[in-house]
Amino acid sequence: MLELTNSASDRAEGIRHALAAASLFETLRDQLEPHPDWLPVLEEQCCRHGAIWIHDWISQGKDLDPQWLESGLQLLDRMQAHHSEPIEWAATMADSMRRRQSAPAQHDARPTQRLVVVGSLQVQLLSADLQQALPDASIHCCLPASLADQADLRRLEEQLRQADGLIAQPVPAGSRGGIHLDIPTLAGLLPSGASSVVLPNVHYQGHHPWLGFAEDPDGRLAALEAEAPLGPYHDFLAMAAANRSLTAALLLTPSAPEPLLEILRQEHQASLLQLRQEEKNCTLTISDWIAESYRHQPITHAIDQLTQACLDQLLQRLLTSIGPSDRSGGQRFDARTQLDVISVPIHPWVRQALALGPWTTSWGQRHGSPLLIEAQLDACLAFYRKYPWIAATNADHPKLRLANACLDLLLEPPPMVEVLHLHGFKCAGTTFIGSLEHATEGQLAYLETPKTNQRLSWQQALQHLGTLPVQPRAITSHLITLPPPGALARLKVAFLRNPLARLASAYRFQLHVQLNLETMSFADYLEQVSRGLLANYQTRHLSPQDPEDWEQRQGWAARPEAIDLQRPDLFVGLVERYDDSIVALEYQLELLDCPLNLAYPNRLNTTGAYQSDSDTRIRAPRERLLQTTELDANLYRRAAERLQERLAAVPNLAARRDHFRKRCELLRQQPSPHTIKPAASWTQLSPAEAG
Repeated sequence: MLELTNSASDRAEGIRHALAAASLFETLRDQLEPHPDWLPVLEEQCCRHGAIWIHDWISQGKDLDPQWLESGLQLLDRMQAHHSEPIEWAATMADSMRRRQSAPAQHDARPTQRLVVVGSLQVQLLSADLQQALPDASIHCCLPASLADQADLRRLEEQLRQADGLIAQPVPAGSRGGIHLDIPTLAGLLPSGASSVVLPNVHYQGHHPWLGFAEDPDGRLAALEAEAPLGPYHDFLAMAAANRSLTAALLLTPSAPEPLLEILRQEHQASLLQLRQEEKNCTLTISDWIAESYRHQPITHAIDQLTQACLDQLLQRLLTSIGPSDRSGGQRFDARTQLDVISVPIHPWVRQALALGPWTTSWGQRHGSPLLIEAQLDACLAFYRKYPWIAATNADHPKLRLANACLDLLLEPPPMVEVLHLHGFKCAGTTFIGSLEHATEGQLAYLETPKTNQRLSWQQALQHLGTLPVQPRAITSHLITLPPPGALARLKVAFLRNPLARLASAYRFQLHVQLNLETMSFADYLEQVSRGLLANYQTRHLSPQDPEDWEQRQGWAARPEAIDLQRPDLFVGLVERYDDSIVALEYQLELLDCPLNLAYPNRLNTTGAYQSDSDTRIRAPRERLLQTTELDANLYRRAAERLQERLAAVPNLAARRDHFRKRCELLRQQPSPHTIKPAASWTQLSPAEAG
């Protein structure tokens, strides 16, 4: 097989080696009983590559050895014997060969299309699918740049000069054997009128966040590839666990802490974001399909080895781009996993974090045999315990750092406060902070950022808590993002206000208190708000933020569909029903076994003194109001319905309301010694500091 692989750059020599190897495997099959595990794997590869090379030779109109056509058909039949289901591309290829047998006079006819394919091993597989879809086309697929020699590259240049189209993936700048493989250079070799299509290099790591290639500066690891459970890939979670003498049982803990799950969601989003960035320089995209499909089906066998579903999606988009219709019908290539591809199982924490479908429990195989997550972890742990130098060599590898961070969260759950107050501007926040100061006896942390519009990620706040010698009982922040369930605080609390009333109050506050609007009218103020991130502010304030949201909206993305008001750890009250909201909130805190007395003596920081019936400033076009508040109005309606559900569940509601009023009166008579802290004493967390 080594000789067969090394001869792949010379198609004629490769075909001869493939036919000789196929004959050898046939002899071994007769002589070796029982058959060793490696025999069907290598025989399938030999027959597969030999048949593809023969068909490629025929498609390019090369001089043909009389025996190669029949031999190619035999190789296809032998390859099919290793699969339980029909391989449609093989049937198409066989039909093409048989047409050549029956119509040799068409040998010199120029194909309808001459296409050149350049890129990674991904496009090597895609080219076989493309040949099935376009059986009459001549498709020249250059070996990947890392494998091609100078003869391959010279032949590539010749093919490009007579091609109708180029299909390529971006490659790093620089020359290989004197030929540059960047897209502009390759496209520049095409004849006038030829087209080019740029495909992305698809690396999706959301399903396998700890999977990757290890550093191997001394070349010792390459010699262990046959022994390694995942071949060239490495499970850095198992590597980190073996380095810390942890067991597979711990790695299979059925329910991971929420901060750990959030890290995995971020890895998924970051992987999609990275792919989207690459697609900006490509003709075709695939990230949108992955974002829609990742819950329901596998995307890769192992981060960069695409499943057939993903290849099919790329091919459909490619065919649409280059124009010709797909005449093959049905699914291309074999739907089963190829025998020489490892399908890495999906870890249970990833299933939990991404809410993946039931397909994940049985996904995984090696050499055609099932590979479940339990067996994979056992094998990987044993491997890394046997070779501890691998972890030492990869101590600074990003994947190993990620794995260690996840294990830290698993072994030592992060600190958590009782209440996180998401302080919406002009939403009774100051009044509620006064209650928190009294209820926690001053153990309230104020966390903000240096700029008034710069968001604070909840992860930054969590990291800050880890540095404190004494933990606060509650946190308040104007700028913090909503954490996921189970992270940072037992209960997240926010208050919403009728959107128009909130805008009017914010306008009066800036006009009369902050004095920063001069004589601006409310209509002009609304126009200014509508053009920025303050439009539908309350929805943005409560929307969980993904990595993409930080890049595109600086953490202020409006994602109303992601605001789950049924979450048991999220309480959203209403300013217009403030007392009822507090009564329901106190009951929710009792259920969480952290009761707080949230009574207040008086409403604070209101703009009522500046409001009058004669105030004609608060006028604006209805269309602009709708544009600026539509999402907030819908969120307010949902919050009102949810508050009513909460109040209906409060036992002895009338008595609790009466008791709350009495406690408020008592505070007016006997003020709390714990008062609101001045802005000078707030903690300012900059992104650089929080890292």
